Amino acid sequence: MCAVLRQPKCVKLRALHSACKFGVAARSCQELLRKGCVRFQLPMPGSRLCLYEDGTEVTDDCFPGLPNDAELLLLTAGETWHGYVSDITRFLSVFNEPHAGVIQAARQLLSDEQAPLRQKLLADLLHHVSQNITAETREQDPSWFEDPNTSQPRVDWPLE
Repeated sequence: MCAVLRQPKCVKLRALHSACKFGVAARSCQELLRKGCVRFQLPMPGSRLCLYEDGTEVTDDCFPGLPNDAELLLLTAGETWHGYVSDITRFLSVFNEPHAGVIQAARQLLSDEQAPLRQKLLADLLHHVSQNITAETREQDPSWFEDPNTSQPRVDWPLE
């Protein structure tokens, strides 16, 4: 049975392959699904909603318990989502090497992110993807040899 609320529930909604988020208000899960499919021009048959954070599917039963401003993802038939770590997995599977597009996309996600854990994951991703891991000398990667606290070159101690 479809639960219909007196007051509309306001959520942030995006589609899997869209960078845009839209605020959508609806009194039921079905109304939200319909509005989302219209907004993103997606087919309604087979489409479903899930929580962006962990991929939990949003049903009629759990819709009334969603907090306002919950972040939801609209999936079409055959699409899956396992939470925000899916974004990181998509970055890494698309590019085998650090690429400007990955870094730019991660920076954009980080600038919009409010949750501390997601901020840390994205910041760590940016840190690691920006490193030149094949470098072994100062000439190959001068920034690695800088002191992060002072931006001064680190002192090289002779190895004995």
